[in-house]
Amino acid sequence: MKHKTPTFIAAVSLLLGSTSMAFAQDATDGDDQGVELVFITGTFIPKQSGKSSSPLAVVNTQDIRDTGAGTIADVIQNLTINTGSQNYTDAFTQNVSTGTTNVNLRGLGVSSTLILLNGNRQVVSGAPTDGGLLFVDTSSLIPMIAIGRIEIVKDGATSTYGSDAVAGVINFITRNDFSGVEISVGGRTVTEDSQRDLNVEGIFGFGNDTTHFMAAFGYLDRTSLTTAERRFPGSVNPITGDFSNAGQPGSFIVPYFPSGSDATTQALWSFLFDPSGGGGLIPGIADFVEPLLGAPIVPGALVPLLADPDCSAGENSVVPTPSQVGFCRLDFGDFFDLVAEEERMTGFASFTQELGSQITFNLEFSASRNRATRNNSPSFPIPSPQAILTTLPGTPDPSGNPINYNPFNPFGTSPFLDASLNTLPIFFVGRVLGEGSPAPSTHDSDTYRIYAGFEGTFGENGAWQVNFTHADNDFEVTVEDTLADRFSLALNGLGGAGCDPSTGTPGLGGCQFFNPFGSALLASSGTTVPHPFVPVATVPVANDPALIAWFTSLFTQNYYSTLTVIDAIATNSLSGVLPNPIQYAIGVQYRKTKYSLDYDDQANADNYLFVIGGPDFDSSQEVFAIFAEMDIPVHERVDIQLSVRYENYDQGVGDSIDPKVGFVVRAADTFTIRGTFGTAFRAPNGFQLFGTQTSVQQLTDTLPGQPTTPSFAAVRTTGTGMLVPETSTTFNFGFTWEATEYLTVDFNYWRFNFEDIVVQESAQAILNANPLDPRITRSPVTGSIVIINTNFVNASSLKTSGFDTLVEYRVPLNDAGDLRLGIASTYISQYDLDDPQAGLVSGAGSRNFNNFGTSTPQWRFTGSINWEMRQHAVNIYIRFIDSYLDDQNDAQISSHTTVDLQYNFTLGDRGDFRAWRLAVGVINVFNNFPPFVATNQGFDTKVHDPRGRMVYGSVTKGF
Repeated sequence: MKHKTPTFIAAVSLLLGSTSMAFAQDATDGDDQGVELVFITGTFIPKQSGKSSSPLAVVNTQDIRDTGAGTIADVIQNLTINTGSQNYTDAFTQNVSTGTTNVNLRGLGVSSTLILLNGNRQVVSGAPTDGGLLFVDTSSLIPMIAIGRIEIVKDGATSTYGSDAVAGVINFITRNDFSGVEISVGGRTVTEDSQRDLNVEGIFGFGNDTTHFMAAFGYLDRTSLTTAERRFPGSVNPITGDFSNAGQPGSFIVPYFPSGSDATTQALWSFLFDPSGGGGLIPGIADFVEPLLGAPIVPGALVPLLADPDCSAGENSVVPTPSQVGFCRLDFGDFFDLVAEEERMTGFASFTQELGSQITFNLEFSASRNRATRNNSPSFPIPSPQAILTTLPGTPDPSGNPINYNPFNPFGTSPFLDASLNTLPIFFVGRVLGEGSPAPSTHDSDTYRIYAGFEGTFGENGAWQVNFTHADNDFEVTVEDTLADRFSLALNGLGGAGCDPSTGTPGLGGCQFFNPFGSALLASSGTTVPHPFVPVATVPVANDPALIAWFTSLFTQNYYSTLTVIDAIATNSLSGVLPNPIQYAIGVQYRKTKYSLDYDDQANADNYLFVIGGPDFDSSQEVFAIFAEMDIPVHERVDIQLSVRYENYDQGVGDSIDPKVGFVVRAADTFTIRGTFGTAFRAPNGFQLFGTQTSVQQLTDTLPGQPTTPSFAAVRTTGTGMLVPETSTTFNFGFTWEATEYLTVDFNYWRFNFEDIVVQESAQAILNANPLDPRITRSPVTGSIVIINTNFVNASSLKTSGFDTLVEYRVPLNDAGDLRLGIASTYISQYDLDDPQAGLVSGAGSRNFNNFGTSTPQWRFTGSINWEMRQHAVNIYIRFIDSYLDDQNDAQISSHTTVDLQYNFTLGDRGDFRAWRLAVGVINVFNNFPPFVATNQGFDTKVHDPRGRMVYGSVTKGF
């Protein structure tokens, strides 16, 4: 028996997203003699083609070429079994992970599909999702040109591979036996805008009967597609679109009668914030002001919020109408990216050496370097209102009146409150910059992996392998933000590198005022105003860029993830019990993972106004596993397949035993039935157990007196170390029917019951339940949210089911070539969630914005027409995504259909890799943009591609 690198030649293969595939023929009887046995992903036992009980699929090199996929993410995104992947740029829900791509089979989460490279695990990306999930970055795996095929197991495979294989397994198999040289150059561009990709790849290999070496490289240069070039209608929705309450010019909480404002504003202020109509400091101004005045709280009193009088000075400002009361808002929609700028380099090399007749040594090395840059608004909003002194405390003028403190304040001075001459400040709600160039964030990822293994045979049918894998990912994120302590000093005239706040005079010498008012934008260079309390001095009105640089710093997060795996596996057969041999495999595995996060010093001190910061942490986890499999041929046409795995985790996670049973019935030479039932689990990662994640989320404050429009607030989620593994039961049943020589039908029903899912507690749900919850820290002066503290918890369940269908029909056209027609579809009949805050939710056909689920259109299909004649080929793909509910806005998201077209020409024999291969094509021929969603960016980034129509071409030549 010859043992090979795992391959996928299964009769039940279901190619989803491309129907260019081949069904292997079943054995016509129970005699295995003369049938080559191969390793199939999902089992360690070598099998005949068509003897797997699990539903399987394959995407090969030709499939990838025919669809025009430029990256691995393009391949994954087109799989109908994949929903909710985070493969498109989204600054609002994917803060850290820009530049990465992932898999989300069955919508069970981006960490619930195990990713393998040549049958071995890959390290997770250091960059977590906003929900705290860790995933394998498929962009960092290998060059596209090195992929021989992608094998997919579409049911739980924990009993074979352990944790993370809840939804299934995707195994990337490389062209390790390639000999020669092959170079490919390709590019694609968006027809409506300037975004384009350039791909250059190459592969090289040589060897003899005992030795083989292969190396491949890939280079991707991607330019950005900005929202300044293209905005979707949903992004201009004034409530849920790309608008912020924090503008520049901004807004101000004015808790006293605005004596400096015009008469209309004063009258409106008195009417809204002073119920007695008398003006001045009386009860009823706002809940958070009343205790400062020694007055009783008036429930439901409004916050005295006024827009900057010069709100219109900002080129992106949205002026409140019809009065000055309200927010001076910012339309930030032109500053972001729909596609981030990237430069990606990947490399892979393999070496195989036979050591005698029974032992082979395998060595692999891969590396990737990705540099992604994403645009953001010129400066971040400041979630917590910032106090600005308006009156020199304790210092009246000779007439006993307050002395002005801030030279730019248009609202007038605060009167004295009591005999101690205390005063009230005003509070700035806004940002430092609202116009100019976007501020970039950088997302730098470096991944390295080395694998070494020995394999051999013993006895008549025995085989063994010992493997070692080590991989690490270093992920660094940087972005500029405002330092809280320095910004507070600058607002009150004590900013600047040359100022000593303890001895300096505000606005004099090296001490500078930052002017947050619209007058700073209207003033010409050199314009000054009198110093408020030093008569002979003046203060510049426009802001000094050096001052802004002084209170701005580079927020840095460095994530580091490592994986070490050692395993040993033996397979053999047992004869004499049944007419055909019983095959079995046993193995052991040791895994160690490390995960750490290192913030810069200012972040450790929580000194950033928007991104806040957080503590460093470092965690590690060790796992020991024992596993076994058995394939029992109870009849010449019936096989029972059993597997079980025991895994033990340290760090208090505990252990798990997961069995799986499957059957294959070859009811006829052309009809095969299969089914599986088993359990699976996913252990909580070190980040969820011990890490801390601070994110900024759009929330609606439910505390009476606070603004009712959504605004950004900091949410800090912390691991308690008390999580248990997520668990799942899986069931699959299907059949393959080769109806005629030309017609094949494949059907698969699947069901997952996922329990104890690790989620972040919902900050909005906490607010909705109790706005004074002790987990919410509020400003003692304004009552606004400073931060909401949440935890990672085991709190949820998800039940999902549906069916996959594939129909392929081949039409021989004799001298006119061959025509293949196919339809591959996935229908999700159930996606029921038990959310800890939202309760029971029927999430099939929903965006699931208000719960922990993901976007789940019920039906997706790909229709294909593939024609080949000698050197020519034409490929057409029709991709359909069903309509579904936008539960954020209680609206329907329209269905979406795109058509892809490709023509390729081979100068020579199509089977000869040395021939010139030319391909040109159009993705989304009719330029159907993503359907409308009233949210940030205006479309669903987890489902739809924002790029629209793309034209592409490639040239490939072998030597």
